[in-house]
Amino acid sequence: MCLNPITITNPAYSVSKKNPLNDRQPIDERLRKIQVPCGHCPECRYKKKMSWQIRLQEHNKYMNEIGYKGYFVTLTFSEQSLTKLAHYTHSNDALIICSTAIRLFRDRFRKSAVSDLSQLHYFFIPELGHQNTERLHLHGFIWLNQQLPEIYVDRYVKPHTPGSTLSQIWLYGNIYFGHNVSNRAINYITKYMLKKDNDHPDFNPNPYHTRFLGDNFLSEHPHYKFEGSNTITQYRLDNGKCTSLPSYYLHKLYTPEEREFLQAQLLDSEYKFIHGVKLHSSQVTDDLVNTLTQEAKTRFQYLDYSHNYASYPASLTIKQL
Repeated sequence: MCLNPITITNPAYSVSKKNPLNDRQPIDERLRKIQVPCGHCPECRYKKKMSWQIRLQEHNKYMNEIGYKGYFVTLTFSEQSLTKLAHYTHSNDALIICSTAIRLFRDRFRKSAVSDLSQLHYFFIPELGHQNTERLHLHGFIWLNQQLPEIYVDRYVKPHTPGSTLSQIWLYGNIYFGHNVSNRAINYITKYMLKKDNDHPDFNPNPYHTRFLGDNFLSEHPHYKFEGSNTITQYRLDNGKCTSLPSYYLHKLYTPEEREFLQAQLLDSEYKFIHGVKLHSSQVTDDLVNTLTQEAKTRFQYLDYSHNYASYPASLTIKQL
């Protein structure tokens, strides 16, 4: 549950420039006003982390089934390559440089003799260093349909290294190849989404990834279908625990009308979860929610997930947030 939810008018029932003739009516009047997450608090970052963790685990299972090999990689940038990319993009913004570098890397891979674009699957999270140069680098995974040479096991590979395939396509700096992609490695990489970079507060990276990553889940789990009040909206992790199904999958599996029904059903649920605490609906009051929210903020600050809650005034729009 978000620590700083924002209440807005539900756009599904509002007239807009995109939908000027919208006459849709909610099945429950309580749905006209909805709470949307702020996207910045520790709870939102954790939910995003879990969503990507599930999608990556499902994608990695699929890659293993069809014979693809996964590599845990760190892609680095040299000072010279950063200067060239800044000149090429006419910008010193790290995220613009990062997205351009990945696009050019993908284009070179498609044109190389290694493979075509459909055989490259990737997921990267950018990060800025915290010592000395504070240089930009990328953590993530690459899946290929062929076994790379042993040169890629647990070592740095410099650009243009003889026999090194990817380093001659990346070109911007060294590549570190770690262990194979596993659930433990996925959990480690996605934890970067929980990290609040106090040294670079304006640096808010999003992952770069192959389109439709994890979509194999939709065809491999036919039991996820709309069945009214018996509809499954939870995902069971490998350790047996249940968590909410990522919103990415919910929007793929169920129609807007079906999601509206599930949302109304959630409002009428006998029990509610407030920051991990299961409560009967009759127990939920504004004072109790505020108390649990404050306790959650204190808990996250103790865990060093620091966040400046006062920096987002109520007047900001969701897009600005």
